[in-house]
Amino acid sequence: MGARLALLGAHGGPMLLEDPRPMEPSELRAASAELESKTPQEILAWVFDRFGAVGLSTAFGASGSVLIDMIHRMGRDPNAFTLDTRRLFPETLELRDRLEKHYGIRIKSYEPALADAEIDARYGADLTRQNPDQCCFVRKVEPMRRAVAGLDCWLSGLRRDQGPTRAQAPILQAVALEGGRTVVKCHPLVAWGRREVWKYIFENQVPYHVLLDQGYASVGCVPCTTPVEVGEGERDGRWRGQLKTECGIHTQLGEIKS
Repeated sequence: MGARLALLGAHGGPMLLEDPRPMEPSELRAASAELESKTPQEILAWVFDRFGAVGLSTAFGASGSVLIDMIHRMGRDPNAFTLDTRRLFPETLELRDRLEKHYGIRIKSYEPALADAEIDARYGADLTRQNPDQCCFVRKVEPMRRAVAGLDCWLSGLRRDQGPTRAQAPILQAVALEGGRTVVKCHPLVAWGRREVWKYIFENQVPYHVLLDQGYASVGCVPCTTPVEVGEGERDGRWRGQLKTECGIHTQLGEIKS
């Protein structure tokens, strides 16, 4: 177990290991602010000390691989999971298998609740182009709701430097789930830039997506992902030509305002 941080709870006392209490909004904001000065490893240590059921979502980008490695080096099970939209690049599935073998872990996959034929029959065969937000909801947002339903803390590789929609992301936020339950979402790498991520990968020989060496900066579904040009942002190759920058996982499963 990682060393505990000296964070204070809502009443000024130290937080307990795997504290079963839901975090109050003020406590969450205070903890998030205090964690701003900590390293990703210290943030992860605090998470595993504070919460019982912790899980890491990954779409097999560079940040996700880094978090799997960090957690593995802590002697913890990352309890990693991914969304298999059934439209992933073969190289994405190959990396999943490589990570499982390299770290001796199992990465659970969540698929859309509907078969592809049912999606086409209900929404139209060209849903990706005709209504990309609905496509992402069916193939990503709804499965993610199922994936995080039993967690106390959901770890994500989201970073502020990835684009304007993420520039103000906190380290911790409360995310509303169906039935009135909430899960704490944590972004341990939120303050890191691309340089820090790749420095960690090369120094620690972390397996990463081969398409990231072939002009891609962020890899999603095959129909919605293209390489980026010199000077473009990390997510500019996603949904190119459309007024869309997010799939909805980090927006529709959003922060509870208080």
